[in-house]
Amino acid sequence: MPEPLPIQPTKCRNCGMLFEGNFCNNCGQKHIEHRLNAPFIWKDLIEGVFNFDSGVFFTAMQLSLRPGYSIRSFIEGKRVNYTSPIAYLIITASIFGLLYHFFEPNFAELYQTSSTQFRNLGEQIIGSIYSHYTISSLLLIPLTTVLSYVIFKKQGYRIIEHAILNIYITGHTILIRIVFFLCLFLIKEHIELSSLRWIFQIIYFSYLTWCYAQFFR
Repeated sequence: MPEPLPIQPTKCRNCGMLFEGNFCNNCGQKHIEHRLNAPFIWKDLIEGVFNFDSGVFFTAMQLSLRPGYSIRSFIEGKRVNYTSPIAYLIITASIFGLLYHFFEPNFAELYQTSSTQFRNLGEQIIGSIYSHYTISSLLLIPLTTVLSYVIFKKQGYRIIEHAILNIYITGHTILIRIVFFLCLFLIKEHIELSSLRWIFQIIYFSYLTWCYAQFFR
């Protein structure tokens, strides 16, 4: 009877140590055999609804200080310290939704125009988006994913990996919106609210550019 072949050790993608089995003995990360794929997104969606871990603070810090590099590290396999992308999105969107319903902001001042009709329409549209922010964010992710995939196709990343990139970006821009939202109530008596809209847009597009520049460098 032939002897069984010896088990080949696996190199951990997170810490680089060799280990046998399903988990790294050094850092605890699960063994990763393949690149990210569609089943990962589905599994992450299910786990994101029911399992929030303590990595959310580490993830938020990394996405604030080195967003593109940290997302690329996650895709390359260094995942043990990170909250999964969909869980992070759900957490930030849920916090924003709670703040919105608690404070019940008035968006009319943010959309001042000479026409009352257009102002009211803008307030209704923006109010609806903000009050259903999780759904709105999820609906935009496929669009941003396809756009980044087409624009940066030569970089060699799969469309699923572009989805992970844009899910993390969406989740963190919601966190930026939360900070903006709180600042709105702190300084609204000292600054025109309509100007805050442009300040946030500048911050949003600056962050988006910075993140893509790091990720695709």
